[in-house]
Amino acid sequence: MLKRSLFAVILAVAAALPAVPAAAAFADTPDGRGQALECQVEDGLQADMEQTAAEQLDDERTAGDQAGDSVQTFGKSKPGSKSKPGSKCKPDLSDHGPGPFSTDLAELTRENPNYRAAVWTGGLLQLTVMSIPQKGEVGLEAHGDTDQFLYVVKGSGTVMMGPAQDKLDYKRPVERGSAIFVPKGTWHNIVNDGCGELKLFTVYAPPHHPHGTVQKTKAQADAEETKNK
Repeated sequence: MLKRSLFAVILAVAAALPAVPAAAAFADTPDGRGQALECQVEDGLQADMEQTAAEQLDDERTAGDQAGDSVQTFGKSKPGSKSKPGSKCKPDLSDHGPGPFSTDLAELTRENPNYRAAVWTGGLLQLTVMSIPQKGEVGLEAHGDTDQFLYVVKGSGTVMMGPAQDKLDYKRPVERGSAIFVPKGTWHNIVNDGCGELKLFTVYAPPHHPHGTVQKTKAQADAEETKNK
């Protein structure tokens, strides 16, 4: 059950700001106040949903422990281990490929602090998780021999694709639950123009990055790409 309703969040945020006409509550203003209000409301709702999901997961894990079941945490199954409600564990972002592997991918993606981390690299495909800061971007690129699938787990932004760097004629908003398919050779970029971080995972077929790739920032990724050219 959500601890705060949308109405309560809007009232709490609006009370702290100078009065504006109701119809313009979320309109853009020169000082960005309208966007700030929208972001505060969205952040509050997102926090509520994540807290509720975490509480439900804690309840399920506790019930599983009491029944003597194994606890699955970030890809590692530990028979008989105990989980404490509200406890956090560090995500296992090592590359588990090419062997058999399973994990809570949504949770792993949300907890990833890196711009990019490869968590499974095989012979024919690769899975990476990404975290894009607000006003940041994945970066304009094209992969000549790789199809790509991306899925947004948290946040929102805009995806752009096209046949050339200066012809990105496909442009769509994306948000939590959006799936993005990028054909090989297609120029593409995703910009985080929403509120908060943009968390997503991507599948390359065949693999595009070296096994075990971890890049904390986009600047690091760009430097490594330039060095390897």
